[in-house]
Amino acid sequence: MDSVEIKQNLCAVIAEIQETSGYECPPLTGATIPGRDVKEFKSEIWPYAISMLEDKTGVVVPEDENLFCDSKTKVLLSIDECVEKVMVILQKGEKRKAEVEGAVHE
Repeated sequence: MDSVEIKQNLCAVIAEIQETSGYECPPLTGATIPGRDVKEFKSEIWPYAISMLEDKTGVVVPEDENLFCDSKTKVLLSIDECVEKVMVILQKGEKRKAEVEGAVHE
């Protein structure tokens, strides 16, 4: 799965949440900051969005990972920044999988 697919799926999740909630969804671009630019897309909704993204992509986001906000600075993140975080998680998962598979073959 590449960053384009992750971004498409993330945008689809946000749009679905907005539709289900009865809110209009603004045009979503890489620069969109969901926690600021999307009506009522607040921190209470984020775990559901992450769960939906996991279901769509198969990427398991660690429970202590917040995709929509920087945990240190508390700065809300853009869609592109959220995608970057997912890609890092995905790469770590692939590295762990390769290490496990390598250990099995030794």
